[in-house]
Amino acid sequence: MTAATTGFGFDDWFAPLGLAEFNRDVLGRRTMVTEPRQELADRVGRALGVRSAEDLYGKRVRQVSAWFPRLDGAISSAVIQPDTARRFYEGGTTLFYQEVAEFEPFAREAAEAFGVSAKSAKCQVFCNRPGGVTAVHFDPIDVITVQLSGRKTWRVAPNSFAPAPLEGWSTKEPVPPVMRIYSEGPRPTEIPADAREYILEPGAVLHVPRGYWHETSSDQDSISIHILLIPPLRLDFLLASLRNELLRESYWRESVYDTDGAWLPAARDSFAAAVGRIDTADLARPLLEDLPVQPEATFVRAGQACLTVDEADDATARISVTAFGFRETNTSTARIDCRLLPPCRWLNDLATGTRLDVADLLAASPDLSKADAQDLLGLCERTRLIRRA
Repeated sequence: MTAATTGFGFDDWFAPLGLAEFNRDVLGRRTMVTEPRQELADRVGRALGVRSAEDLYGKRVRQVSAWFPRLDGAISSAVIQPDTARRFYEGGTTLFYQEVAEFEPFAREAAEAFGVSAKSAKCQVFCNRPGGVTAVHFDPIDVITVQLSGRKTWRVAPNSFAPAPLEGWSTKEPVPPVMRIYSEGPRPTEIPADAREYILEPGAVLHVPRGYWHETSSDQDSISIHILLIPPLRLDFLLASLRNELLRESYWRESVYDTDGAWLPAARDSFAAAVGRIDTADLARPLLEDLPVQPEATFVRAGQACLTVDEADDATARISVTAFGFRETNTSTARIDCRLLPPCRWLNDLATGTRLDVADLLAASPDLSKADAQDLLGLCERTRLIRRA
């Protein structure tokens, strides 16, 4: 079976909810299941070029795992060579296709549809054999699955033990040290009693929010596609922003071999100052207005941005300004007169939050004309190195 050139078309996956309503009210918040729709199973199968395990053997598979029971009753998995997948499957082993080159366009489509970065969406396929199971566990990701063929049973429950987890965990494993910081109550040994059962048949869609307990079983051959979404976390967002601010100072890039902690008091004060320079205007940037730079206009050196000189000759230079963002980082380039390099470096070296205007720039670079200063400030505003006060 050959893959079609069309994508998934997520708009009707969650009917009667539209995609926007699903993203706003359901994604990452609660479970949701739809009725089986053979038309959807056929459409998704055509897009992937997958209706049976046979269709996967010829694809460019980078990673596939075999799932099997251990002697102690737990379920284990192991990465296998792609060219051995057929023998494992024919021997009754469930296969999990984790990295398939042909699925990458669909992962990018999913990233755009659900509002995550391109690297934060994956498209994977489970090929369950009769009796195939997944032991009770939770994952630090949001899962959207579509049953393509056969039947698969899911049991899903909210997670009060370790809500919003940073890592996956199974009841057969010891609790990781970091998870102990936010886990509550005794360690569970089975799925909670309030678990709900969902029997998925072709075309049914199930959303399992991040951190929810789940276990699966199949009483017949079953193929399902799984869209895995790695959600952006407030924690990661703010820590990345703080790291960008700290990296501007060489102090924070130095090695530390003295373990007596004598440096900690000074570091604490510097750290607190860096936290104070974080501004929400640099984290969630509004659209720029096309405003002229008047002599009285006041700016501040923006955070989460830096200027570099890519190349220079006797007459001109190419500069780049990189603005770091929540889901994406944008780099803008410009060709400028070499006379503008010193004021560019002056602007870049300003501490985050420093206020400035045309007069300040002219004082720092007396050789500039007022028009050049206004043009340079306009360029730096458009590339997000500075912003209006």
